[in-house]
Amino acid sequence: MRTIVKKERVNPNNPTIGYVTPVFVEDNNRWIPIIDLKKQFPNNECIFVHRGYDTINTKFGSNELFVLSCETNTNHRPDNEGSSQWSTTGDKAQAPINNEFCRILNSSRSFDANREYWIWQNDSPLNDIFLKTNEYLYGPFNFSSKKDEDEDGVNLLLKAEADHGYCIFKVKVSDAEKKLHIYQEGNYQYLISVDALLNDEQVFKEGIYYGSATDLLDWAKKIIDESIISDVNKLKKAVDAITSQPSLEEVKLKKLKSLLSNSHEWFAKRLPTFISQYLEENPIGIKKVQDYLKINEQLQPDSKNELKQLREALEQAEQQKNENLKDTRIEALPELERKFIDQLLDDVNLRQQYMQIQLLDKHVHNLEVDREVKKRLIDETDKDLKEKQHLKDGLEKSLKKLKENFSNTEEVRSKFFDIKPYVDWINGIIPVTSDEDQKAKVNKLLDSLKLKQDVLPLKEYLNEVTQNLHKLDRQVEYNELANYLISINQNFLTVFAGLPGVGKTSLITKLAIATGLQNRFLPVSTARGWTSQRDLIGYYNAISNQFQPARTGLFDVLQICDIGVRNGIDIPYWILLDEANLSPMEHYWSDFMRFSDPESERILRIPKGNDQDELYIGQGLRFIATVNYDHTTEAFSPRLLDRISVIRLTASQDLIKIAKPIVLPLPEDYFSTIQLEQILNPTNTNFEMAGGTLNLFNEIRLLLENEEEDTPIIINPRKQRDISKFCTIAQHIFEDNGNQFNALDYAFNQQVLPLVAGRGEKFGKRLTDLYDLINTYLPMSSISLRRIIKNGENNYYNYRFFV
Repeated sequence: MRTIVKKERVNPNNPTIGYVTPVFVEDNNRWIPIIDLKKQFPNNECIFVHRGYDTINTKFGSNELFVLSCETNTNHRPDNEGSSQWSTTGDKAQAPINNEFCRILNSSRSFDANREYWIWQNDSPLNDIFLKTNEYLYGPFNFSSKKDEDEDGVNLLLKAEADHGYCIFKVKVSDAEKKLHIYQEGNYQYLISVDALLNDEQVFKEGIYYGSATDLLDWAKKIIDESIISDVNKLKKAVDAITSQPSLEEVKLKKLKSLLSNSHEWFAKRLPTFISQYLEENPIGIKKVQDYLKINEQLQPDSKNELKQLREALEQAEQQKNENLKDTRIEALPELERKFIDQLLDDVNLRQQYMQIQLLDKHVHNLEVDREVKKRLIDETDKDLKEKQHLKDGLEKSLKKLKENFSNTEEVRSKFFDIKPYVDWINGIIPVTSDEDQKAKVNKLLDSLKLKQDVLPLKEYLNEVTQNLHKLDRQVEYNELANYLISINQNFLTVFAGLPGVGKTSLITKLAIATGLQNRFLPVSTARGWTSQRDLIGYYNAISNQFQPARTGLFDVLQICDIGVRNGIDIPYWILLDEANLSPMEHYWSDFMRFSDPESERILRIPKGNDQDELYIGQGLRFIATVNYDHTTEAFSPRLLDRISVIRLTASQDLIKIAKPIVLPLPEDYFSTIQLEQILNPTNTNFEMAGGTLNLFNEIRLLLENEEEDTPIIINPRKQRDISKFCTIAQHIFEDNGNQFNALDYAFNQQVLPLVAGRGEKFGKRLTDLYDLINTYLPMSSISLRRIIKNGENNYYNYRFFV
């Protein structure tokens, strides 16, 4: 099935996989708009590109339409919200052919068929275009492009196509819209099924010749018998005799008649008048005559007689020219005309003025282009002024409200009383809570911690989370979602890494809401300069004899977990450390480092004077960190890297749909940590990798840990255990994409590649050998490794994952 599509989104961890959204389907050689996208392209309203999406991403722009053939997806799962019924590959994408559809370029300048037409664009269209000025469409045009040296764009010179005899059509925009031929996609506008529109007898179209005079004369020779074109009069009669021609032929005949009339008018009337005025009135012409008389003064002493003879010679030349016109055949006319005009220009120095006219014409064109650029600049400035005015109005409104709030002395006193508890808290003055109040607080907390009665099947749980994310304006691939949840559940600390602005924080926040943990989720903004526990949790204040919690709120969370565990309720709680590597994590997070080992005792000891308080954090507490790997952040220590899983995110604009998010209701009950483990590990196995996966992993270990060559990369027993556990669980959850090593691909990419850190050509060769080993089996890891190798070669053979 052939479709017209646009790019939708790319897999953040594998750029060769992605989705496109169809907008038209082909039916009987005509493009039909898609009315019910959900019905025609279930379940996710997209076509799945399972190979070669990177080719599409490079070839086509974000709002650019292109043609794509697709077939039924044999792996489609109707019960999966994110599955596609249709699939394809990137090599089947192509630009439109034979006027299937054309870009419409908008212009404020009117169209003149007798002049060149230039138009500036941000980019060069894929194929032929139509020009839209006022209420009319002109086209189709092809074009030649010239890069704009002053701005990031191109100037397009419009040209008529030979397929339509160098003619174009003029069509009303309203007629095209009535026939559903105009489609808008972002900033781009398209004319769909161009040939169908141009062949529609119900749509009025005006033909316009937009070719050169040479092309027109070549066409005339094909339809006029050479035996009747001995002079201009016979030629005009022959042209007038041709009346019954197709519409485009009529357009070219009309243009030919106009050229013949203008040529006769020029030679018979305008040129003699022009020469006479030039010699008698123009200072240059008068000087030319005077110079001629002066040079020939000895031969003709009487200058007046010389001028008279010169004029008679010119009249004879004009008479001879008129006689030559009668006997000259049409094919010789252009050459005779060129020689005659060139001779006159040389004699009277007109060539300089002719060149000045050409320069003026080019200058006019440049002014028109400059006007377009300045018009765009004015529009952008107006938009910026409106935004600033809107901001100013908002600030003035807020200032007015602030003044109103503090205009009454009694109200000011009341507001100070409202903030007094916070001032006391900042100064370490913490009110003493009675035992009865503390007991009531605990009972209220326990009443809110209701557990779900039943454990959902894995697929049903993942589909429910997928649907919730979709409602929150976020789409995540099935395997990616499974990877996120398995990694967070399996690791005490999971790191989401990427450049600033790729959507790390928003993804984790929405994931917490989608899993029903919005009341069990604490975002903590890490600050530069954190050095110890006191910055993250708090410290013991010896003056007030109280533990002073940090402003992060983490101490309150630890107390909530402690109350739940002591009463037999262990529910997951997520702590988000946003921009965690603004300060060294192994310093301020050191109290939690030991909990990365599953066998560690889950008790956190808080200093209390000469004693300690014990907080039971349970098995459900998880830390999720977002990190930026640029020059403003701290590097991870090897000790920390051995205990974490690093999920690398790329730019996420393709993952986000422009829609109105839905606010999900607060959960009434929760899955316990044990129930969640039962969901995400339905097989309850002993975490042993399958034979083929284990063999490949051992080959990788052997290559990386070989100490005979440069710096080895050691995968310690803790890492091996985590990878084995991940693969055992993921291979039963992930959708099959034809790769039996899919789970190992994710695990290797997140557990092993972050350990890469070395220098020198030998270390680079080790990585190259690793790439050759895994390229066929682990495509996602191969892409990450190729990035590391390329960056290392460009950085004096300094190889790092976090670059």
